[in-house]
Amino acid sequence: MVAVLMMSGSTVAHAATPVPAWAAECAERDNDAARLACYDSQNPPRKKAAKTQSSATPAAPAQIDAPRASAPPAIPPDDFGLSESRKRESAPPPPAEPAELVASVASVSQRLTGELLLKLDNGQSWVQAQRNSAVRIKAGERVSIARGAFGGYLLHSDSGASMRVRRLE
Repeated sequence: MVAVLMMSGSTVAHAATPVPAWAAECAERDNDAARLACYDSQNPPRKKAAKTQSSATPAAPAQIDAPRASAPPAIPPDDFGLSESRKRESAPPPPAEPAELVASVASVSQRLTGELLLKLDNGQSWVQAQRNSAVRIKAGERVSIARGAFGGYLLHSDSGASMRVRRLE
């Protein structure tokens, strides 16, 4: 019972604390930025307060700024509200993929599963899509890689070897 009275007494004490006039004036501002500027003018952030205290002349009380006009709303993009399929339809086509890639083989290794792993001089890594032990490609050999008929990629070497490949890196 005593605890309840003590808690209710502290609540009454807080409720009876008067609100300064400047705080009430700041609270009435509709614009968030203006309201914050008003509060900051009366209670500057600690970093600014430390700089003010270090100066020889005391700072004059800050004036309360008049509400400023807010920035105009951002203009929504032209595709705002469109479904994803409509966005794709109205989007510009992606840049065309080159017809083929020509590079030199920097290194050739064999994976544990038997497929050849080719590292090209441009930093790309390609792996044989289907294991074929008849295909022989050596480091330093020039190769060209082009898109195949059904979406895969075909590698052709200067030595005449060809195989289906897929890119790793």
